[in-house]
Amino acid sequence: MAKAGTTDAAKVGAELRSMSVDTVLGKLAWDAKGDVKDAAYVWYVFKDGKYNEM
Repeated sequence: MAKAGTTDAAKVGAELRSMSVDTVLGKLAWDAKGDVKDAAYVWYVFKDGKYNEM
C-alpha cells in the first residue's frame, strides 16, 4: 500500500503484480491475472481418506 500510495484494492493489486517480494515461502511474484508465478508449494485436498493436488 505504501508503494501504491493508496489503500485502493485495484491499485494495490496492480502494484503487487508489478513486483516480487521476499516471504517465508521464498520470493513470490504474480502474473497479470494475479496468480502466484512459480509457486514452491502445493495445496492438497483430503477427501474420503485420499488426497489430491489442487
